[in-house]
Amino acid sequence: MRPTFAAICALAALSSVASAADPADPAAEAIRRSENVLARADAARDASAAIGVYADDAVVFLFGSEPVRGRSEVRGWLAGRIAGAPKIVREQYETATLDVCGDLAVETGTVAVEEEAGDATRTRRTPRLAVWKRQADGAWKIEREAWGSREEAAPAVAPVPATPAAAAAAAPPPAAVPEPPRMVVVAPPTDVIPIPDPRGLSDGFVRTIADRLRSRAAKIRSLRASGGGEALRAAISKADRELETTIRDVGWIDVARFGVATSCDAAFIVTESGNPALVRSAVPWMKDLETNPDGVACYAPALDAYRKLPPK
Repeated sequence: MRPTFAAICALAALSSVASAADPADPAAEAIRRSENVLARADAARDASAAIGVYADDAVVFLFGSEPVRGRSEVRGWLAGRIAGAPKIVREQYETATLDVCGDLAVETGTVAVEEEAGDATRTRRTPRLAVWKRQADGAWKIEREAWGSREEAAPAVAPVPATPAAAAAAAPPPAAVPEPPRMVVVAPPTDVIPIPDPRGLSDGFVRTIADRLRSRAAKIRSLRASGGGEALRAAISKADRELETTIRDVGWIDVARFGVATSCDAAFIVTESGNPALVRSAVPWMKDLETNPDGVACYAPALDAYRKLPPK
């Protein structure tokens, strides 16, 4: 049996070959920079930027789910995780231990995410273990990663404005300990979603996308049949965000790559979304449904939604 990277580092530690990395160590600095890239990518909902930190053969182990294997599947998982999360105000990778042994490094810690919760914010911390490997070009990338279950979030705290008198009487705050700069991403409003030309995808990645779209579409149909309400609106919003993130990355969910059923699931989500930017951008890509006898029925409602859009 081939030993895992974590096992190799553990054995090295027993023989005193591995050592806790100094924060100024080149490996530690490189890993910290990569995690800053991940934090910025999550805040920007940019799976394409995040996947650059993972090795081609990366495996991500998720609490209560099957592992995600390979670059394509990891990209799909990243897109879904980012799209389904609340808006991030600040994200910080918190390292508890980092042991380096040659071209391998094992890191434990948590990821703290400060996210919007209505008019307030709350912070969640998720346990994480990562095994990093130095690549041939010298870059450190994630080979194995394990995420624990989410810890309870700190209560949402709404900002309390200070009165002028209270502000004047307040004592000056103590000197703050320097910390990494906060990344706040404000996306400009847009009425068009950039959709790239279709590109080749692995069978595993296609299945991952197809399964997610089928699940989201089925949930919307079920909730609409049972009366809708807030649960339906939440399901549509989540499906809308995930689909938008996916098509920004891989192009429209076309028949040639995904088949009629999956393309119809995507068209259904577009129709249900009521999102003018998504409808305006996606429907022109659905010509293959219009010309497919099995796809006309799901194309027609999307086209109708497109025609009802207000003029730009």
